[in-house]
Amino acid sequence: MDLATVGMTVARMQSVIPEDDAAIHHALENLIEQGYLAID
Repeated sequence: MDLATVGMTVARMQSVIPEDDAAIHHALENLIEQGYLAID
């Protein structure tokens, strides 16, 4: 969550988080659906 709130790109998150890309995208989609993140 901290990475997303500072404006980090998804590509950068994928390079820093030790999970596969699909898991990161799934987590981000869940955060967006729950209203914690928004896409600008």
